[in-house]
Amino acid sequence: MNLKIDSHTQKIMRYGIIFSFLVLLSSILVILYYNTFYPHPYLYSIGVLLFQAGTTYLFSFIFCGFAFTKIKQDLGQ
Repeated sequence: MNLKIDSHTQKIMRYGIIFSFLVLLSSILVILYYNTFYPHPYLYSIGVLLFQAGTTYLFSFIFCGFAFTKIKQDLGQ
């Protein structure tokens, strides 16, 4: 199974992965801020939720990129 991703899908995947890493970085910064200053327990929950969202976005962009490529190949485009 040869699955080459076309340039348009690669571009969308690249921007999605960058966005996901920015969300993950913000979650790490929020959790580090919480560990340093202990301002409010909600801040820890926000950091964990941001981390979960970032990983979900990351895997979604990767798997959807491969799925769209496979659909395009099956349609013959």
